[in-house]
Amino acid sequence: MSASTAVSPRVGHGAVPQAGPTAGGNLTAAVLAAACGAGVLLTLLRDEILPARYSYDELKIQQIAQGYGGFAEDRSFHLVGTLYRLLGLADSPALAGVLGVLAFFAVVLLAGRGWLTRPVRVLDVAVVTGALLLGSLYLGHFSKDVFVLPVVALAVSRLRGMRGELLLVAAMVGYGVGFRSYWLLVAALYVAARCALALRPRLSTLVVGSLVALGVLAVAFHVLYGWRLDHFRTAVNVGRLDGVDAATMITPAFGLGGVAGGWLDVVVVLVSFVVPVLLAAKGGALYLAASAYLAVMWWTVAARSARGLRAPRRDERVVRVLALLVAFTLVQSMFEPDYGSYLRHLAPLLPAVVFLVVNRATAQPASPGAARLAESGRSR
Repeated sequence: MSASTAVSPRVGHGAVPQAGPTAGGNLTAAVLAAACGAGVLLTLLRDEILPARYSYDELKIQQIAQGYGGFAEDRSFHLVGTLYRLLGLADSPALAGVLGVLAFFAVVLLAGRGWLTRPVRVLDVAVVTGALLLGSLYLGHFSKDVFVLPVVALAVSRLRGMRGELLLVAAMVGYGVGFRSYWLLVAALYVAARCALALRPRLSTLVVGSLVALGVLAVAFHVLYGWRLDHFRTAVNVGRLDGVDAATMITPAFGLGGVAGGWLDVVVVLVSFVVPVLLAAKGGALYLAASAYLAVMWWTVAARSARGLRAPRRDERVVRVLALLVAFTLVQSMFEPDYGSYLRHLAPLLPAVVFLVVNRATAQPASPGAARLAESGRSR
């Protein structure tokens, strides 16, 4: 082995060994390209791989796109179906799926731009690869969730200052009005998270603030409507106890009455999203794999976000993306009826995860050995 290709034994801390300044990046690019190819293949073979229950919403959207007049009560489904019809995709589910996945890949690319020009770590590659595959699984078909991607693209874009904030909040509100009304609550919680982080940019601020925000919402739900905080989840699940969708249903952990009981059950669900033991307990290869990925993903997001918030020259986009991810997850903890829905609705937010994991401001500095090796490669 020549001196120019020798790998220093001191390269470590999770970094991919580099034979030169771009060797790790080239290897990672090949891995990610393979993941993208697998994602497209997964999209094309989706109906053969997954159970029929994964296609319920897809079939409803396609029927509406083809002109079926039913489902009058589902205004958002009608809007999505109309958009697919206007795009000329009503009779082309495979093409609609591939285009959705390619749009997802494009936002991931936007979120991770410049990443492969820096030292690459195995953990980063694992998180990004998992995001590509999970996104392909849940966005490769007729879907409402594909239309969340413009919101995420704005969050990870280079837009800064008040203009960027207003555009992002407007996009959230627009999606909430047209597609899913709970995104209006996501927008409100996002603004609250941004304000909290402006006062004290620490991860602990978000942890405490999340518990307080859920408490305030629990009181508001009770005073205004007489509901528990998880009212909407319970209402959806009442008719599903014996259905095919009951396998991953989220049920109250304690079932205590009153404001405190609803708050406590939602907090348990929130924790189960981040520490997915309950999802793993549901069994099945898909959910076991998803649980392992989510555990690694959330741990990495927390570690990198904490580093980004402490940075002397903090990138405000890190704060923006983190606030969006936290606001969305809080609303999920209140509304999601099952863990399958949690994964599906999380899928379009995965580019935000990629951004927080690979952003220059959040990335762990390379080890001294890796830095010297890269410098040596550049000098040659």
